[in-house]
Amino acid sequence: MKKNLYHYRLSGLDGIYLADGYEIVETHRGRGIVFHDLAGLHRAIGRHLVLGRRRLSGKELRFLRKDMGLIQAELARLLGVSSQQVARWEKGQCAMPGTADTMVRLLYAEHIGQPATPSTVLRVIDGLPPRAPKREVFTAARGWRVARAA
Repeated sequence: MKKNLYHYRLSGLDGIYLADGYEIVETHRGRGIVFHDLAGLHRAIGRHLVLGRRRLSGKELRFLRKDMGLIQAELARLLGVSSQQVARWEKGQCAMPGTADTMVRLLYAEHIGQPATPSTVLRVIDGLPPRAPKREVFTAARGWRVARAA
């Protein structure tokens, strides 16, 4: 594992760091970064969020929605709410109800080909209060996964 962690900001999430799975390269425009299996990294981040033991934050909701290739109006239609409501959740202006949180998790699990049952998701998040996200370190060793939490 590299000594220096790379703060992965392209996800739009706070606290995502990479231990490996990337290279710093020199280009004609200067220094750049090449990520190995970016889709796999995003699946690992999404899977980690879906199985996380706290309510989804607005940024996490936005990450999952974008990774599913949905615009706010499409997600809103699936959840039976307005696109303005989805925007408010994503901006953190109000909390997303538990039923919407559960549905987003189920939609994402299906999206990555790992369908989860509603009871599985409900058991993961049942009654847990929101918490500040901690720093998560992902590694590409043996496929993208969480290396350790900091």
